[in-house]
Amino acid sequence: MNDPIIEVIDLGEKISLLLNHGFNQIKKATTLAEKSGLNESEISRFRNRRDNRININKFNGLCSAYPQIPEQLWHQPFEIFAQEMGLSSFQKPALAMPPTHQPQIPLMGIDFQSRIKDREFLERRFEIMKGYWEGFYYSISKTSRQYIIYHLLDIIKLNEHGYIECLMFDGRFNYYGYCFFVAGNTYFILEEISLLNEIIFITTNSPDRAVNPILNGINIGLTGGSSELVAIPSAAKVLLRHIGSLGKIKEKYKLSCNELSIQKMAEEVQEIINSDITQLSDILPLIDNHVPQDAVPYTLRAKLF
Repeated sequence: MNDPIIEVIDLGEKISLLLNHGFNQIKKATTLAEKSGLNESEISRFRNRRDNRININKFNGLCSAYPQIPEQLWHQPFEIFAQEMGLSSFQKPALAMPPTHQPQIPLMGIDFQSRIKDREFLERRFEIMKGYWEGFYYSISKTSRQYIIYHLLDIIKLNEHGYIECLMFDGRFNYYGYCFFVAGNTYFILEEISLLNEIIFITTNSPDRAVNPILNGINIGLTGGSSELVAIPSAAKVLLRHIGSLGKIKEKYKLSCNELSIQKMAEEVQEIINSDITQLSDILPLIDNHVPQDAVPYTLRAKLF
């Protein structure tokens, strides 16, 4: 007989809060996995996909990793949990929607009149974009050498408010946010969800075809280099290529382990492509950030086909 599944409100946010604060000397998901009996992919699912469902035995293992936390406190809303634990928490952003229509996940507290809201258009666009995309751009955080960042972008769903929800994994950090459309462009706004210390913006063209679409654009984020006290706004050309499923990524890059988390997959592919960037000969010209001195206009511009 299978163990029952329970739902623990805001489970992923609570786990992230505890890890960020190193509560009970547990600072990493690997350590939590060892102490709780959960595996890293399960912890990643709770934190990144905001899945609140957990096997009762797994939940008991989580509780045993944090014996100082009363079991009933796990079932309280996140804000109460954080307050009772004496840990600082972040405030969820105000929603752009009326309170009676608030979704279960936070939305950005701003909206744009120019954003396309036609439901039929959005549903067609989502059908083209749904699933996994692989992204490539030169790192804006590694200041000692040229290094290509590989990330996996998961286009999850079109929500009731006309935003497309998405998750991005780059091997080190995870980002959660939305994309929307204005005229012929696609805009992504994504927040780093573990440390809560960065928001990135990506502007691209709109999907150019229904089969194997490609997005070219500009990624704007922060670079700190070796100093965490310095955060410098930076930009890089980015290419996004639709690949559909994780199975195709494993096959394409010959990843052997079936138990790899999405974050670990992105990390391994990143190492593979940087070991020999000549294998990206079709991509490198599209993410090259060089701006010739005589260029007109004298700006960093996405290179379209």
